[in-house]
Amino acid sequence: MRDVINKYAYPIAGVVLVFALLFAAFQCRGKSHAPEVAKYFKAFFIDEETGEESVRSVNDYPPLMGKSGKRTVVRAYKFTNDGGKTVVIGYLEKYSDEAIEVLTTSKNAGHKMNILNAGPLIRLPSANQEWVERNSPAGKELLDASFAAMRQSGGGKLEPVYPK
Repeated sequence: MRDVINKYAYPIAGVVLVFALLFAAFQCRGKSHAPEVAKYFKAFFIDEETGEESVRSVNDYPPLMGKSGKRTVVRAYKFTNDGGKTVVIGYLEKYSDEAIEVLTTSKNAGHKMNILNAGPLIRLPSANQEWVERNSPAGKELLDASFAAMRQSGGGKLEPVYPK
C-alpha cells in the first residue's frame, strides 16, 4: 500500500485538492452576496430634453431613444457626501455613434473592452456644457472640478449613489 501511495502521490494530492475546492465552493454558495451586488447592474439615466429620470441596465449604452424619438437619454452618475440625505448628479455620460455600433454588434469581447476602456463622452449636468472624452485631459479636468465642487458642498466623504 505504501508503494502505491508513493508512486501516485501527486495524482492523489490533486484529487484531494479538487474535492477540497469543490467542498469549499459549495459551502460558500449558500452565503450569496447577490442582493448586495445586484445594485451595481442598474444605473441612473436622464432624458436631456425632458429631464425625466429613469433606472435601466448598465448594459444600455447611451444615448438612448427619448420620448421625442431622438437619442437624448444619457447615463447620470449620482453622488452624496452626507450619507444620502442630499444626492447630486456629478456628471453625464454617453458614447459616440461609432462606439455604440461596436458595443452592440461586435462579437469580439476584446474589441468591446477596448471601446469601453477608451472611455465614453462626459459632461457636467448643467445646460450647454460640451461633451469631452472621459480619458482625455479635458475629461480629467471636468471630473476633478465636479468632484471638488461636490466635496465642498457637504464636507463629508463623497460616495457614489446606486439605484435601489
